[in-house]
Formats: sequence, structure tokens, C-alpha cells
Amino acid sequence: MGEALKIRDRISEFKRVPAGELRPNPRNWRRHSQTQQDALCGVLSEIGYAGAALAFRPADGGLMLIDGHLRAETDPTGLIPTLILDVTEAEADKLLATLDPLAAMAEADGPKLDELARAVETKSDAVRQMLADLLTTAPIELGDAPQTVEENAAELREINRQRREGNAATGEKNDTEKFLVIVYPSRAAKEEAVKRLGLPADERYIPAAAVEVRARGKPPTVKATNGRKVKSASRKKSGAQG
Repeated sequence: MGEALKIRDRISEFKRVPAGELRPNPRNWRRHSQTQQDALCGVLSEIGYAGAALAFRPADGGLMLIDGHLRAETDPTGLIPTLILDVTEAEADKLLATLDPLAAMAEADGPKLDELARAVETKSDAVRQMLADLLTTAPIELGDAPQTVEENAAELREINRQRREGNAATGEKNDTEKFLVIVYPSRAAKEEAVKRLGLPADERYIPAAAVEVRARGKPPTVKATNGRKVKSASRKKSGAQG
């Protein structure tokens, strides 16, 4: 296991500081969009302060922010709950560079995020939109790669179901995506067609631009990556996988 991690407590003080006394950090790299500002206002108006800003004492005096710039800007005449850290300017820079990226490294559990976001009640349009965006960007969970046409179709239905549920909060809309399933008489025929298109041997999806649709009865063609047309294998009655 190795030596136990030794962690120091660098918080020297907690106090409520007038926003005007918290100096913005000139190295702050975060830029806050109007959407984020509106969402923060919504949360602050409905809940209030439930966390603390981070600040330290630089060599030239006063208190300089490490985290909490938007809170101080949003409430310029208020008292900002602040943790004052006993850190050097170099350590403050390290915190400034790593706090948000560390938080962003967390992966979303799609179903749990969906359940939590739908359970939240808010009167703020900005917060409501933020939660809706979380639903639409939650990862779509897939199982193993399908091995048959039936499994592929079932997977597509599951993807569409997850998308419809994720988009429910943003209003009903029609799914305009279309899928073309090509069935080959054998795996060898499929691999040959993919090879002639210049695609990897294990490729399951062909770019839409490479497919040419013709009237029933005429042999379809597909365009290879070099622009020339390639005749597809004739379709036979077979249970082979595509």
C-alpha cells in the first residue's frame, strides 16, 4: 500500500468578507458566460450561499481570490463567505490552475444524473435550462457491439429511447435521423465492400456521402473514398450477419 498520504489543513480562517475587499486574481483564466451568470443568480436567489469562496493573503496585502470570482461579481455589495488559506502565491497559482479541471474530471452516471435533474424543482428559467442541458448531454450508454441486424436495430431503438427521454425537458421534437441497413450475403462480401471503400475492416458504419440510392430493380452502387463507384454485392436470401 505504501506510506499513508499526509494531508495538511491549509485553511487558516473563515469569515464573511465584503465583496469589494476581495481582489480578483489577475491570473484567473475562467470566463463566465451570461448563461452561467443567470444560472448562478437563480440558484443564489432560491437557496443562497451554500459554499465558500477561496482567498489568500498575497505579499502586497489584502485578500486575493482563488475561487469565487463570479460570486463576488454577482453580489458586489454583499458579504461573501470566504475560506482564507495559508498558502504561498505559487501554491495559490497551483490551486487556481487545478480546482476546476479536477472537478471536470468526474464522469457522469447518466441514469443518476437524469433522475436527479428531473427531481429538482425551480422557478428560475436559467436553472431549468441548465438542468435540461444536462439531460441532453448525458452520455448514452451502449452495450457490446451488435453482431446481427436484429441486435443492431434493437440498439438503435435504445439510443433513440434514451435521446427522447433526455430531450423531454426541452420539448417534443421529431427525430430526423434515418438509418440504412445493408445486408450482405456473407461476412466475406461485407468485408470486401468495406475494403473497396477504403474503410477499416471492422467498420460497421458507412458515411452517408458514400451511398448512392437508386430505384428498385437497379443495382445500387457505393462511392469509394477515391470517388470511383463500386457495385455492391447482389443480395441473396441468407441468414448471414451484416
